[in-house]
Amino acid sequence: MGTLGRLLIVCCASSLAGLVPALATPGCLDVDGGATFGAATTFRVEIASATPCTGHDRLRATGPGISVSLANASLDLDVLPIYTSTAQVGDQMTVIELTDAGSSIAGTFAGLADGATLSVAGVTFTIDYDGGDGNDVVLETTGLTPGCLTVDGNASFAGASTLALEIDGTTPCSEHNQLVVTGSARTVDLGGMSLQLDVTPAYETGALIGDQLTIVDLADPSSVLSGTFAGIPNGGSVSVGMLTFTVDYNGGDGNDVVLDVIALPVELLSFTVE
Repeated sequence: MGTLGRLLIVCCASSLAGLVPALATPGCLDVDGGATFGAATTFRVEIASATPCTGHDRLRATGPGISVSLANASLDLDVLPIYTSTAQVGDQMTVIELTDAGSSIAGTFAGLADGATLSVAGVTFTIDYDGGDGNDVVLETTGLTPGCLTVDGNASFAGASTLALEIDGTTPCSEHNQLVVTGSARTVDLGGMSLQLDVTPAYETGALIGDQLTIVDLADPSSVLSGTFAGIPNGGSVSVGMLTFTVDYNGGDGNDVVLDVIALPVELLSFTVE
């Protein structure tokens, strides 16, 4: 039990206790009828992407006019590194789906009222108990906190992936996100994935020309970086808000990806006229 995308089916009204769903990787748990969580129950959701069953766990309750009672059960999110590095604000994950419009969710998870937020592994989620078609439990990604994602091995990204970075300053991990690849003679292929920059207002007004931000750090100088971000060649530029960055794929010690600030908001520039 626990293969990727596994579908578990429980028949009729169910009392759920213990760790739910008991899956080793993201999958679906189907309940044909209502369901009641025990007060000591933990609903565990593993998140690798916004795709249900293969990318994150989902409980689906089928049948007309049923009720799913959360009964103050605990919600435990296990956010995997792949999602931390590719999360986008606005991602929505239906973790409990009621297929019939006449069915209802009763109660909440412990300490999480409707609209409450919880942060796990640098990602902030908002919970909505009236999501989907009005009676589903949906997690929406509403914030990305700067942090470091460390990969001890080779890394290859698909073209459909997005590297989402929050920038609040030039210090890696605490002020901007950074992907760190450790180990000797590693290979990292960006694979034409998209680069998404979320610049905070504080940095937009506090940035300086020449600021450098290392967003991909290959710890070993013998490691090899290949590929580029979609539409951004070496030395190409990307503008976010009123800031413009150039992208250097040979930055740092020669194999890191570095952003350089080359343009500031007009109101931050000063001129002397004689």
